[in-house]
Amino acid sequence: MELIVFGSLYSAHDNLYSSSTSYNTPKIIVESDQLMELLSVCPMCAGHSSVELSSRHGAYLKFSSTCTTCQHSRLWENSPMKNKTPLINLFMSAGILFSGCLPTKTLRFLQMISVKSPSPATYFHYQKKFLHGVSI
Repeated sequence: MELIVFGSLYSAHDNLYSSSTSYNTPKIIVESDQLMELLSVCPMCAGHSSVELSSRHGAYLKFSSTCTTCQHSRLWENSPMKNKTPLINLFMSAGILFSGCLPTKTLRFLQMISVKSPSPATYFHYQKKFLHGVSI
């Protein structure tokens, strides 16, 4: 069982769900088995869909599913991309840096509890490329 940082959380108190994710959009953790169960139901006919993980980069996941009944296919991502960068990984890296947490300890903690997250190399790459010089 793996835990996945899931994209957006919809609340009845929020405005209508927006397809763009911002830093302030709540994130939730979902067990991979539960997510696979959700994606295995076809949204068109409620038939069974075969689901496969088509891409993973840190906490970013892309799944493809095809219905075995009506052949409807879809792609699902847990985070948007911006200039080929998964925003979920950037947000996690920014949260670690700006909170003052030690990155190697934080990333090791996430790994120990099976939460998918950026690798230390990815974290330090994002820190150098995007996060230094950013004021909050």
